[in-house]
Amino acid sequence: DVDFAVASAQGKPTGCPGPVHLNFMFREPLAPAPSPWDTHLLHPLHPWLSATTPASRSLSAEDLALSPDTTADLARQLISAQRGLLVVGGLWRAADRLALDHFASYFSGWPVLCDPLSGLKHPPGSVAHADSVLAFPGLPPPDLILQVGGRVVSKRVGAYISQAAATEGARHILVDQRLDRFDEHFSVSTRVFASAQVFAAALGPQVQGKVRKSDLYAPMQRAAEACAQQ
Repeated sequence: DVDFAVASAQGKPTGCPGPVHLNFMFREPLAPAPSPWDTHLLHPLHPWLSATTPASRSLSAEDLALSPDTTADLARQLISAQRGLLVVGGLWRAADRLALDHFASYFSGWPVLCDPLSGLKHPPGSVAHADSVLAFPGLPPPDLILQVGGRVVSKRVGAYISQAAATEGARHILVDQRLDRFDEHFSVSTRVFASAQVFAAALGPQVQGKVRKSDLYAPMQRAAEACAQQ
């Protein structure tokens, strides 16, 4: 958070430097209390503590436009995923919804979880009854989550993503042009500060016809069909 505050004050990645606000949350009561430390809170940080690379990286819309290596690396991650999952969060512009609806067609073999705030009806691969599906026993975790749009409303979707990142090492790519940071589970590995429209335009040509069918697709669709019959 301190690193992000310094970067924001310097105008990265928005290009608009300015003052920042740091909010430190102190425990209650502030005085030392004789209670055991809950060490499981540090579990999501274990991969970072033993690694030599940053826990997450931030990219801007300019990076997508000016750095072919950046888009190629993102495309490589999407193409190589075996259990890919597309999550669509809040999309506030009609242009973003239209662009992502078309972009999702390149991932027709991936399950798609649409948040109510996404404004999307039934894009290709859309999973019905998502909250009930994620409670289904034996559902495998994703190895890569591509989340486009803002925060998701469903706590179960958030828990599914964070657990996959913490226990399975799943990569979590978050695309949202707003500067609001909502990564309370420390699951985001790559944050792209760009609109869905810009991201789809940059990555679409690189992944079209190359994304493999996700091994998550069949079990999620079976679970959705079972939920529909209950």
